[in-house]
Amino acid sequence: MVVVVVVVMVLVLVLVLVVVVVVVVEVVVVIVMMVVVVVVVMVLWCAQKNHHHSLLSTWSILTEQLTMRLIQLFVRF
Repeated sequence: MVVVVVVVMVLVLVLVLVVVVVVVVEVVVVIVMMVVVVVVVMVLWCAQKNHHHSLLSTWSILTEQLTMRLIQLFVRF
């Protein structure tokens, strides 16, 4: 009986740890994405100031990929 209780406690602990790790990873990924978006926006803004419009196509591709990644993240939740 004691063994069963110990096993259940260990399983619960492992589950909690896994959930915590997953949540931390998701949060880190979201933060990294936000940083990337900010950097891209800054680059685009500087480019617009200097009138380099060749970056616009790159910008659209980047935003597409980022939105896809974000959708995947939310789908996983």
